[in-house]
Amino acid sequence: MHKFYNECAYFTAARYFRKVEQITNKIFEPTGLAPAYAYILLYLEDFPKSCITKIAEDLGYERTSVSRMLNFLQERGLVIFETSGRKKLFHLSSKSLEVLEIANDCLSQLKKLTDKELGDKKVEMTSLLTENYWKLNTHD
Repeated sequence: MHKFYNECAYFTAARYFRKVEQITNKIFEPTGLAPAYAYILLYLEDFPKSCITKIAEDLGYERTSVSRMLNFLQERGLVIFETSGRKKLFHLSSKSLEVLEIANDCLSQLKKLTDKELGDKKVEMTSLLTENYWKLNTHD
């Protein structure tokens, strides 16, 4: 019998991700955005005037995906950019403040739910996932 159900890094991570994504999508519904888009706004709240490459590196997305998401957010008036040399630096517009307030509430709800359900193991698990992400990131 195969053991991948409980031992395969791909299968177990994907199964966990699908469940977390389902929960997160539901929690972030009030923003009117998919969670990935809301997380970019939250990132820009922490790191204003960020370039696509830095956002992609820090959030673990492909550069082209971040570019597409930023274009979407810009079309909705939630982010604006300025040019600095050859780089576009993105930051939040005043229109994003209402969405950010909702996104921060959603993030708090997600934290409360995962803290409750995952307990003391959550910090260890997320630390290991982050550490292992960076280890595997060299295999692109």
